[in-house]
Amino acid sequence: MTIEERLRINGKLPRSRIVTASGCRATTLETIERYSRTIHDIGIFTTKSIGPVSNPGNPAPIYCSDHAVGAGARRNAVGLANPGMEYFSHELEAFRQKSPDLNGALLLGSVYGANLEEIVSVSKSLAPHLDAIEINFSCPHAKGYGLDTGRDADAIAKIVHEVYATTGKDVFAKLSPNLSDDDLAQIAKGCIAARAKGITVVNTVGPGESCFDGTSTPILYNGKGGLSGPSIKQRGLDCTRIVRNAIGAGPLIIGIGGICSGADARDYISAGADFIGIGTAMEGMDSSLLQMYVQDLDQDIELGTDNAATLVPNVSLSYSAFKIKRIEECSPTLRIIYFDKPFPAQACQYLFLAVLGDSDHPTMEAPLSIPISEPELALAVRLHPRKDRVHHFTSRVWEKGVGDTLYARGPYGVPFKVSRGEYYLVAGGTGAAALLSISNVHNNNFVFLGAKNEDELIFRNLFQGVKILATEEESGADEIGYVTRAFEKSLYCKSNYLSEVIACGPVPMLSDLVNVTTRMGFDDSKVSIIMEPYMKCGVGICGCCSFEDGSVSCVDGHIITADRFKKYVQTGRFKRDACGGW
Repeated sequence: MTIEERLRINGKLPRSRIVTASGCRATTLETIERYSRTIHDIGIFTTKSIGPVSNPGNPAPIYCSDHAVGAGARRNAVGLANPGMEYFSHELEAFRQKSPDLNGALLLGSVYGANLEEIVSVSKSLAPHLDAIEINFSCPHAKGYGLDTGRDADAIAKIVHEVYATTGKDVFAKLSPNLSDDDLAQIAKGCIAARAKGITVVNTVGPGESCFDGTSTPILYNGKGGLSGPSIKQRGLDCTRIVRNAIGAGPLIIGIGGICSGADARDYISAGADFIGIGTAMEGMDSSLLQMYVQDLDQDIELGTDNAATLVPNVSLSYSAFKIKRIEECSPTLRIIYFDKPFPAQACQYLFLAVLGDSDHPTMEAPLSIPISEPELALAVRLHPRKDRVHHFTSRVWEKGVGDTLYARGPYGVPFKVSRGEYYLVAGGTGAAALLSISNVHNNNFVFLGAKNEDELIFRNLFQGVKILATEEESGADEIGYVTRAFEKSLYCKSNYLSEVIACGPVPMLSDLVNVTTRMGFDDSKVSIIMEPYMKCGVGICGCCSFEDGSVSCVDGHIITADRFKKYVQTGRFKRDACGGW
């Protein structure tokens, strides 16, 4: 058998050795399709793990650093968030119609379940649209799944055999580094005997805790999370060697864990891996940088060079403590919190604000725009009731008072590029927070602020330029887009339109605004919409903030032009839910 024949999966030869690890970056079908066209050096895309029913996973924080372990060490506890097999199967069918051959890349579907019946059911549902199936026997932090189903060699072998027999697709078993060396070897050997095409090693190590500096409070909502990054490379290499020795030369191995450089990848190949999985290394990269990184990594593997590692950005996940200095109560559900020190940031960037956990609650965090960064940080926070639970992020913030401490990390997000032209700034509600960060560095503005009432016209005295205020009380609650009506009326009074429109607010208001700008002849490229997608990690790993075009908003940009916004509104796909669906 030739090398090319041995490397074939489902009869197809992957276009490179590089694989995206499940749950990392390429977690939506839209992003996978985009990268299949633009990043040709990824040979295999692995989906996020899909289960029998939809699962929102854990709230943020789901991803953090662990300085105590070492530089670049990360912990995560996503909690197997996914939209469920029924939804994902439907999406897969449409996805394959759009990209039947995935531009030469292969699609490896990751599946999980609590038992044989669930795993077989999920595999059978997705198999018609996949090139191969990877069974997740290794997630270390989801009770009842992953590693909880991945310790019994006989049970695992039976599941692998049933999935292969039921689907007819090549099967990979993803095994845990937490297994003993003997158990790992025995389980891997049993999987191959049960007709597995190969083994994926490893998933994250642990779980363990990472705490806020100077405290014993875990950062992650789940408390504990699996360890990834350079610190697990040696265990990954050891597991790869153990598995190769156990299964022999023929079956395939996907090696994952701590791979960043060409040297790391070659170490895995020397240990017995056929394919190289990347995960944490993609942190902080926008799609253009990721394309260059993967291209260099592929060349590094073949040429023995080491250029890819020079492209890896230094991303900070460190938290700083901020003491509340004063609170401005705008309304029963809206307040501005002023802190004791600055938080340097650029226009339209945001931070993640965390409320530390206690004996009754886990740590919670959420992204917030940074309206005022200097000389002291100020944030606008609205109380959002959650019918499904009493305690959530904003309710926890509401419990805090002057003198209490909150924690923040960042800044994140692609900054708005401020030009020398004139701006229309149109804000609805707390959208004013993002637009104030532009006004702080640009004084040639016409500002339109809308809110429910005068008390909620936040920051109105701080904006630079001509200001027009509009409230629901004055316009009437039935008049949708009341601030956009004021904006439209002003256009009739001007002979020349200003150069650019920037808006932030609720989606109905933004939709109305874009209708106005289109009707009044604005070029779509001159209308910028500041989106507020659902976010969890903020650094391009979890992918839950990706847009319908496959871009990942936290690293590729959360500010879009009107033409893109129109497409999202037309399809109704402008913000994902916690499960990753629309």
